[in-house]
Amino acid sequence: MLVQDKSGHSIVEISDRAGFKGLSVYSLSGEAAYLGFDKPDKGLIQLLGPGGKLFADASADGFKFFGSAAQAVAFMGADSADNGALQLKNSAGGILAEAGAIDAKTGFVQVYSRSGKSPFPIPNYIKGSNWEIAFPTRSF
Repeated sequence: MLVQDKSGHSIVEISDRAGFKGLSVYSLSGEAAYLGFDKPDKGLIQLLGPGGKLFADASADGFKFFGSAAQAVAFMGADSADNGALQLKNSAGGILAEAGAIDAKTGFVQVYSRSGKSPFPIPNYIKGSNWEIAFPTRSF
């Protein structure tokens, strides 16, 4: 089903594209957003930028953001153990930085080196654990 404005431009389309069932919303320059399914029972939201290029999608796998070459450059979601995960990638898809959880009480942040050596050691991996600071109670 296609809804068009008075000038004949598409506004909304409900369709069954190959592998995608859902709702597409159009801007004057073309498709701008998609809401539907990418796999059986897995919802998908996609936002498209200039020229209809994929900019971002949200699915059961997490949130992904794409560069101009259609390569995922950022990801936020859950890892295989259902802990939070964050990745930043270069335009070729190589991971530059990531953050996540080692276990239920230990988080990490890692930055991958580019090339060459730094003039002095710079940590590229930080690991932390849950801990509490106890403040003594005082009576005044």
